Amino acid sequence: MRLSQDFTNTNFWQNLARKSMGNEIKTQTMAVKIMDKEYHVSCPVGEEDALKQSARKLSNHMKKISEGGRVVGLDRIAVMAALNISGEMIAAEEANSTHRKNVDKRLQSIKKSVVEAMVDGKQFKL
Repeated sequence: MRLSQDFTNTNFWQNLARKSMGNEIKTQTMAVKIMDKEYHVSCPVGEEDALKQSARKLSNHMKKISEGGRVVGLDRIAVMAALNISGEMIAAEEANSTHRKNVDKRLQSIKKSVVEAMVDGKQFKL
């Protein structure tokens, strides 16, 4: 089975923009195994390890779902795995966003301390 979608570890829209600006991305076809079935996938050169890792992660998720016995059919198992992985990704993005907000607050506090120290000609504590 040949999948028409290019695998990419970077943002799909960034790659689309690069292609439209004439910066064509070089790809190669790779074989990956998911649930003991081989798929040939187009992959950007240099992203081979990320593709293999993604295929292993997907296969592991699908095997866990299949072993649970409540979901039948490869397509349904794939959809459930995709939903689970998407949920994990969203949770990670939310955690990253919270962390980023905390870092931004701390940087603002440091900036304020530096500015106050410069204005007052005093030494400051971080």
